[in-house]
Amino acid sequence: MSIAHRDYSTHNSRIQVDIYSDRIEFSNPGRSLVPLEYIETAHSETGNPLLMNFLRDLEITEQRARGIRTIKSSLKIAGLAEPTFEHKGDWFVATIFSTAFIKSDDQVWLSQFAVYKLKERHLNAMVYVLHNHNGITNEIYRDINNMINVRDDIRATKELARLTKIGLLIKKGKFRYTKYVLNPKSSLKTD
Repeated sequence: MSIAHRDYSTHNSRIQVDIYSDRIEFSNPGRSLVPLEYIETAHSETGNPLLMNFLRDLEITEQRARGIRTIKSSLKIAGLAEPTFEHKGDWFVATIFSTAFIKSDDQVWLSQFAVYKLKERHLNAMVYVLHNHNGITNEIYRDINNMINVRDDIRATKELARLTKIGLLIKKGKFRYTKYVLNPKSSLKTD
């Protein structure tokens, strides 16, 4: 509820949603009215009571101080990592890490490959082959990584070749029948 909780006394500041390769940051002008250590247990408090009442009347919010608890609970139920909440100067920042979209069990499994400094697309491919024993193709690699540009098929081939070169995947087949499967020697634990 960035709209409801932001500080409107700073007219030139806007709510920001910044998407990075490893995280999404939601930045609100103004600091939390509640100290961060009590943010999950505090009673409902707002700097914008008229706006909160309006949103409650529209049934957009309940105004019961459950927003952050609901976010954290929903992520936990889905097996995802917890978000972080912090103050950066006069801004309140909520961060969801992109690895939060990978289940926590899979994050633990991926941690064995940290030495390779894999990119997010590589990590997505590794999780895919972990759960799909038929392997991954260039087309699937592009699909799961939202690669839609003209020459992304070439980039996908190079990135899959890197995973093969370092021994994490095994290449099977040729040309359009090429697929990549998990190298059983590279993995400490699989499902």
